[in-house]
Amino acid sequence: MREYVVGTRVECDGFRGTILYIGEVPPTKGTWLGVEWDDPSRGKHSGSHEGVQYFVTRKLNAGSFVRMNKIKPNVEFSQALSDRYLKGSTDGYADKLLISELRDEMNAPFLELVGFEKVGRKQSNLRELSIAVLDHLCIDHSKHDLGEVCPNIEELDLSSNLLNSWVGIAAITSQLPRLAVLNVSDNKLAIPENPLSLKAAFSNLTQLQISHMDYTWGTIVQASAMWPRIEVLAVPNNNIKCLEFMDSDVFNQLRVLNLEGNHIEYWEEVNKLGQLPNLEQLSLYGCGLRNIQVKEKSFSRLSKLSLSNNRITQWEHISELDKLPMLVDLKLCSNQGFEVYSQETFSHGIIARIGNLQIINGSQISSVDRRGAELDYLKQNGNEYLIALSQQRSPNGEQEMRNFEAKHPRYKCLVQKYGPPEQGEYETKPTTLKNALIMLRLEWGSNQISKKLPVTMEVQKLKVLIHRLFNLHSSELTFFSYGPKNPGLCIPLDNDLRPLSFYSIEDGDTIVVKESV
Repeated sequence: MREYVVGTRVECDGFRGTILYIGEVPPTKGTWLGVEWDDPSRGKHSGSHEGVQYFVTRKLNAGSFVRMNKIKPNVEFSQALSDRYLKGSTDGYADKLLISELRDEMNAPFLELVGFEKVGRKQSNLRELSIAVLDHLCIDHSKHDLGEVCPNIEELDLSSNLLNSWVGIAAITSQLPRLAVLNVSDNKLAIPENPLSLKAAFSNLTQLQISHMDYTWGTIVQASAMWPRIEVLAVPNNNIKCLEFMDSDVFNQLRVLNLEGNHIEYWEEVNKLGQLPNLEQLSLYGCGLRNIQVKEKSFSRLSKLSLSNNRITQWEHISELDKLPMLVDLKLCSNQGFEVYSQETFSHGIIARIGNLQIINGSQISSVDRRGAELDYLKQNGNEYLIALSQQRSPNGEQEMRNFEAKHPRYKCLVQKYGPPEQGEYETKPTTLKNALIMLRLEWGSNQISKKLPVTMEVQKLKVLIHRLFNLHSSELTFFSYGPKNPGLCIPLDNDLRPLSFYSIEDGDTIVVKESV
């Protein structure tokens, strides 16, 4: 019969937990196990019964008492390996959807190297096995000589098992000399008092995933002495709220860091990672980030960044990313509270503000895209720029221009690239809502739609609207206008950045959409 001690990890009815008490619970007879569940919804109390406190859970009402015969039997490592790879099919045990989503979001080597297309194959000889996925198997120890059983494992997934310490993990990895990729997520692993003592057990490890572990960044930095060669580190969905400064020898080989799903609200914390000399990819997806304020001369090699699903709401914060000298690939969408006309115009705004960017939200940025975005940015802010420029000789003029440049740090560069805006193009005339809106007839073949539109609407926004209204997908279209005053005169709308008023379009005119010849 299995022997239990306080701290033992157990599974019951698909829920995992940690034993915090072993003994009787009067008035009942026999031995009970007091368990704190990883999922608090499985619990019934915080460790007390009829006024007596038998143990204390860290999370409220996360505990319950369980009889030993209800506990699922634990499994030894080599037995689990044999059960999965020698005795039957492995279909269905890998959460391929989750892996796919993480790979798409981060495109991290760790998630590319784990060969899920291979692990389902039945093996004839475990000595030939190089990739082993042993998640959700109740593994809690290893007793065999793994050097004889499976010496060639290079990638190992031990997530969601019953291991309770890094000492137990080290007992396995120390016998796998080729191990380079390790996933121990969703285990509750105690950090040893001297992490450096386990360094030899992870001497070849370059990629590590430790998600859902309730670790703080301080705990991870403390444990890093065990992983001297780590290059790819995934620590999503932990308890990371602040990022303490690190010694220069910590994570100095780290290239890829995934922090998604933690609670890092302010970029001031992120700046503490800026000293990492080799960091190339960083994911802050879904961290609740509210601002961006990049420290000068930081993140010298960062080329790929994910900031999607945060709370960034100001264009000034996005402009800060232009300070990252190597940034070429950015994911930035689904930010709460950022009001934009469309995802396309949002992407154009990002492109104009970050000069070296080559990929935005997975799409390559063409030279045409960049030119259009930058010209549009010049136009949209031209009036504000000209006002600041005209006031430079006034007592507060220099400050006005400094304020403008702080808000639009790339604008001066774009003026040098394309030339300064012209006064007449940005002059605004006082209008009322009544004369600012005109009724137009939009025509595609035999289909016609009447729509009230502002005379200030740019042609590119009109095109987006027409594509949506007529459900058009082709980009090979031309747009013309004509009016009742001159029905034989068709005017091509040939500049996407011009407003409708530029073409003297009036109330009652028609916009015609035709296939390009």
